[in-house]
Amino acid sequence: MSVVRESIFLRRSRRKNGERLPHIIKLDKVRAGDSLIVEIVLDKKNDIRKCYRFRPQLLSDRKSVTFTVSGSEVYWLRGLEPESIDPATLPQAPKPATKDRRKGRKPQSQTESSNKPEHRVLVFDLEQRLDSIYRNSASASKATHIRREFLENLCKTKKPSKETGLAFRYLREKFASDDRIRDFSLTLGNYDQMCKRKPMLKEEEPSAN
Repeated sequence: MSVVRESIFLRRSRRKNGERLPHIIKLDKVRAGDSLIVEIVLDKKNDIRKCYRFRPQLLSDRKSVTFTVSGSEVYWLRGLEPESIDPATLPQAPKPATKDRRKGRKPQSQTESSNKPEHRVLVFDLEQRLDSIYRNSASASKATHIRREFLENLCKTKKPSKETGLAFRYLREKFASDDRIRDFSLTLGNYDQMCKRKPMLKEEEPSAN
């Protein structure tokens, strides 16, 4: 299971014979059980964007999804009702690796980071239900505006953030294909039980500053 992200930049209205044509997003990159996040850039200059999340059950047996735009509003067709999400919560797309031209190798900072093992991060909402999955703690940090070191500590101590109320856990790869994770029906309590974890109550939560 993974989260597929699609970004669409709209430049002009699509019309034929005076009628507005729908925009089509093919789902050839989406596999069974994947979620889809669509970012529609209505005005790049003024940073006007709309973002939607399609849960796996919405994409079942579909080869494409379609939408039309009227002004600053986006309308999904064929009975689709995806979840509207805040564009600010989307992690930035990773930058391509660059080589050190003088040495013919990656910059030292990238080399060091590649040696550090990374784990996907599960984010649980205020109702302790699985809300998002990020490829690593850096992406989760950017999306939730929580300092990376503090977020990683929350994953280890298993305490929720006092500022946001969100809870964080590292995803164990052996559970990555679990149906409850694939369809985002997992709860925090169930995941801790799967990992045989118990909340740590004695340690003090570190300062977020």
